[in-house]
Amino acid sequence: MNPSALDLLILSGLIALGLWIGKIKIGGFRLGVAGILLAGVVFSRFDLQIDSPTLHFLRDLGLVLFVYAIGNQLGPSFPAVFQKDGWRMNVTALLVVISGSALAFLWVKLAGQPAGLALGTLSGAVTNTPSLAAMQETLRSPSQADQAALLVLGYSLAYPLGILGILGTIHVIRKGSKTDWPTQVKQFEDSMAAAHPKLTSLALRLQNPLLEGQPIHALLRMAHGQFIVSRLERDGELHLASPDLPLRAGDILQLAARPEAAESLTALIGPDTGRDLKTKEGPVIYREIVVTRRAVIGKKADSAHLTSALASRIVITRLIRAGIELVPPPGLRWHYGDVVRVVGQPGDVEAFAGYLGNSRHDLTRPKLFPLGLGLVLGIALGQIPLPLPFLEAPLKLGLAGGPLLAGLILTQLPPIRTFTWQLPQPTNEVLRHAGIILFLSAVALSAGEAWDRIGEPAVWIPIVWMALLTTLLPLTAGAILAIRVFKMPSLQASGVLAGSMTDPPALGFLNQLAPGNMAAPLAFSSVYPVTMLSRVLFAQVLAMLLF
Repeated sequence: MNPSALDLLILSGLIALGLWIGKIKIGGFRLGVAGILLAGVVFSRFDLQIDSPTLHFLRDLGLVLFVYAIGNQLGPSFPAVFQKDGWRMNVTALLVVISGSALAFLWVKLAGQPAGLALGTLSGAVTNTPSLAAMQETLRSPSQADQAALLVLGYSLAYPLGILGILGTIHVIRKGSKTDWPTQVKQFEDSMAAAHPKLTSLALRLQNPLLEGQPIHALLRMAHGQFIVSRLERDGELHLASPDLPLRAGDILQLAARPEAAESLTALIGPDTGRDLKTKEGPVIYREIVVTRRAVIGKKADSAHLTSALASRIVITRLIRAGIELVPPPGLRWHYGDVVRVVGQPGDVEAFAGYLGNSRHDLTRPKLFPLGLGLVLGIALGQIPLPLPFLEAPLKLGLAGGPLLAGLILTQLPPIRTFTWQLPQPTNEVLRHAGIILFLSAVALSAGEAWDRIGEPAVWIPIVWMALLTTLLPLTAGAILAIRVFKMPSLQASGVLAGSMTDPPALGFLNQLAPGNMAAPLAFSSVYPVTMLSRVLFAQVLAMLLF
C-alpha cells in the first residue's frame, strides 16, 4: 500500500475509534475528544504507527489551529478581565493554577517521581490540553523521548480523575451554600438588569407648548443619546418620525428610551398614553438588519454613501452590539455583525437593508486571509525569546502560547475597512475541533511503548494520588478565597473554579444544576483567557526547570 495512504488510514481509524470511545458515558460524563488517547492504547497493541516526522507535523499543525481558534473565540470576552469583579475572579483562578503547578514541582523534587509523569499528570488533572502541548514542544530532543511518552501516559490516566474532581467540588459547594442556587440565579439576573437595562417603550402625548412647531431633531438634541423617536400618530394616522417633521400639540410620539430617562421625558413632552404604536397597522414597518457589507464597516451611520433622502425616511431605533441593546449613539460607526432595528416604509427599509448588507449567510462564510495572517503573526510571536532571571535559557511562548496570545490580542483591534480579525463562529468551531483532534491523534500515536506500562502499580498508583491532590487541594484553596475572602456567591465561584480548570464539562454540569443561569458561564468566560495563557506559560517554565 502507498505509505501516505497507509498513514491516512491509520490516522482516520484512530480518530474514528477515539471519537466513538469519547461518546461512551462513564459515571455520568463522556471523555469527548480525549477518547482518542485511549484509542492510542489499542493501536499501540497492534503496532499501528506513523513515522515521526509526519507525527510531529500533525501535532504542531493541530496545536497551532487549536490554540489560535481558542484565542480568537475568547478575545471579545477578554476585556471582562479588567471589569469590576474580573480581578477577583482571575486572582482566584491564578491561585488554582499556581498551587497546582507548585504541587507538581514538589512531587518531582521531594517524592522523586519522573518529571514527565508528574507534569503529564498535572495537565490531565486540570484537564488542560494546551499545557500538555507546551510541555511536548519543550521535549523535542530524541534523548527526551521517554519523558515525552510519560507525559502522555500521565495525562491520559489523570484526565478522568480531573473531571471527577471538579464535578465533586462543585457538588460539595452547592450542598454547603447558605443561599440556594435558584435564588442566586434570580439575584444575578436582577443585578444584570440593573447594570444593562433594556430600553423602555413609551407613547407620549405632546402637551408642552414650547415644543409645538419644533422639528423632531430639535427634541432629540435636548436629551441626546437618551431616547429615539420611531413613530408619530397625528389625527389617527401613523407617520414615520423623520428628523425634519414639525411637532404639533396632541401628537403621540413612540419612543425607545433609557429607563432612567422615562420620568424626565414625561415631564418634557407629556403623559404616557400606555399605547404601543408598533402594533398599529400603517405604512410604517419594523425590521432587524445585520451589518455585513464590507464597504460600510467602520463608516459613520450618516455616511455620504447613504443618500440624504433615504436617511430622512429611515429611523434607527436600537443598536444591538455584543448582545447589549443600546440607543444609537452620536457618531455611530458600523461594526461587522451589528444588528440594528429600523422603522420606515417597506421600500425604504429594503433599500437600507441592501446598503448594510443584511446577509446572514455572510456571517458563516470562512475568512481565510485573516486566519492565515493571524497564524503567521502568532507563530512569529511564539519564537520571540523572553529572558527570565530564574531560567538559564530564555522562555518562548512557542507554538502553544504565541498563536493563543495573538488570537486574544488581534480580536481587540477595530475592523479596517473590509478586514476583520474575528472568525465566524462556524469556522472557529471547525478549527478548534480539527486542531485538537489532530494534536491528540499525533500525541496518542507517539506515546508508543509507554502504553505498555499503564498497568504497572508503580506507575498508576502515583498518578492517581497526584491527580487527586493536584485537583482537590488547589480547588479547595480557590473556593475558600472566592467565597470566604472575596464574598462571591457560590454559583459564581463555581463558574470561576470550572474556568480555572478550563473544563467545559464542569460548566455543563453547572448549567444542569442551575438551568438558565448566566452567573457561572460569565464567570467561566471571564477567567478562561488568563487561565489558558497562564497554564501554557507555567507548563513551559516547569518543563524548563525540571527537564
